[in-house]
Amino acid sequence: MIYIITALYSEAQIFIGQYHLKKNVANTRFQEFFREEEQIRLIISGPGEIAAAAAVASLCTLYPPSERDWLFHVGVCAGAQTGEIFLCHKLIEETTGKTFYPDLLYRYGLPESAITTAAKIREESVGAGLIDLEACAVYQAGSYFFQTHRMLFVKVVSDNGNPKQVTAEQIGRYMQAHRERFVQIISMLNEITDQEQKEPPMQEERIRQLSGDLHCSKAMEDSLRQYLRYACLAGIDAPGVIRQMYQSGLLPCAGKKEGKQRFEELKKRLL
Repeated sequence: MIYIITALYSEAQIFIGQYHLKKNVANTRFQEFFREEEQIRLIISGPGEIAAAAAVASLCTLYPPSERDWLFHVGVCAGAQTGEIFLCHKLIEETTGKTFYPDLLYRYGLPESAITTAAKIREESVGAGLIDLEACAVYQAGSYFFQTHRMLFVKVVSDNGNPKQVTAEQIGRYMQAHRERFVQIISMLNEITDQEQKEPPMQEERIRQLSGDLHCSKAMEDSLRQYLRYACLAGIDAPGVIRQMYQSGLLPCAGKKEGKQRFEELKKRLL
């Protein structure tokens, strides 16, 4: 299942039309649309961090995601390159200074950018980066339900910091201009899920040994499993990479500090 989160109806229209989503009239708090055959469920939060977090929590509580499900946050933002589309690899929360990094195991053929989530978008604050009102809230709420590599943030630049000058019709046109990109992304997410369901089970004993030699915490071991799964899907010779690290004396590690360093090196080699 792909859980699509938008702030505005004009951002959601392209998906409602493309996938023939039906409105869930039982949801009286948010506008919600779905189609089981397409494995898509969409919710429109309204603008702002509180609304976005509430919508994510509401949707995921009503329909708890599985470990193979995706959160796809998409919509418009402010920036210098009007009309362009970006995959957000770094999320910055202006009010707290916190930074979040979606774990992008997969690439989607899009230019990448950091995005700042602000309480209010001001024209003078728009520089080379992107600014929106929801991304960090979606990430923080979503992290209670999804693994970080199953959360995707894609934004289309609609204005240079003065959203009042952009109409709903213009937002719809900006989104429509990237229809093929959105369809490709959703197709890719479904393809990844299908491949994961068909992949042969990894050897548990070898994973546990590697985890122990890296002195992995539970969170690190979970992440290790995802990187090994990605390598399998991408046709990367993970056993060969790991064997080379053992042969060169990089594994096993003496302690947790060294383990974290070697884990980062393993991730780079796999990617």
